[in-house]
Amino acid sequence: MFDIGWTEIAIIAVVAIIVIGPKDLPRVLRTLGEYVGKAKAMTSEFRRHVDDMIRETELDEVKKQIDAASNADIEGYVENTIDPRGEIKQTIEDDVRDMNADWAEDGEALAKAEAAMDEEAASAMDDFEPVAGPETEPDEQPEPEPEKREAG
Repeated sequence: MFDIGWTEIAIIAVVAIIVIGPKDLPRVLRTLGEYVGKAKAMTSEFRRHVDDMIRETELDEVKKQIDAASNADIEGYVENTIDPRGEIKQTIEDDVRDMNADWAEDGEALAKAEAAMDEEAASAMDDFEPVAGPETEPDEQPEPEPEKREAG
């Protein structure tokens, strides 16, 4: 931090012993240590406040980005990117309209065909006379004989 080497520390210690004296040196060092501790605490608190402000600023920026993204017209953007002149959309709508018309025509033709088949079936049933067949009894088959084994 201050880039003080061992030689500088030794010179400071010798000057402190001469100026302060060996009797008061421990008390002065303790007081100096307390001041250094308070200074470190103040710098760490200051750093913590600065970090909090940076985090809040970053969170505000992220929140603005999220709000901007949620308010964006994504559907319009994609539509304008893929089909800017609306040709694909128009083609699909025309095809769907044509398919619906074809299905309606096919449905009408199918209904007419089913009605005609129902009428034919009804008239065929009116003309139907059951035919009696010869009465037969079930075929009688002889039972197979058991095989004989030779002892041996």
